[in-house]
Amino acid sequence: MSYHVTVINNSGLPVTASDGTAIPPKGTWVSSIIGNAYVESSMLGHLTFLDIGEQHIPGDSSETWGVLITYQGRHAVGRYEGGGKLTATINMLQQVALDGMTLRIAQYNPLVPHLALPPA
Repeated sequence: MSYHVTVINNSGLPVTASDGTAIPPKGTWVSSIIGNAYVESSMLGHLTFLDIGEQHIPGDSSETWGVLITYQGRHAVGRYEGGGKLTATINMLQQVALDGMTLRIAQYNPLVPHLALPPA
């Protein structure tokens, strides 16, 4: 399943969406139906939206479909049924407020070290 993302840029800094659209301060970007997307800025870094489908991450809710949202090393999971709609508002303090889906902070570590067992 796919979803729509709306990014509202109240940061005072220009950002660029993954489709190349420039989002000026006080501007808004509305995606088409997407799977994966991001917005980026040299000052803010990347705000990413990764379609995780039916995959569940510890701490998320029970809805069927999901998106992993990552920003400045923090992760949240948005879950939805049918076509999802997510709004991400970047404020003047460069924080991102999320709305529109069932959202939870994810208990997710993106680094998974391969631990070798010592020789027997």
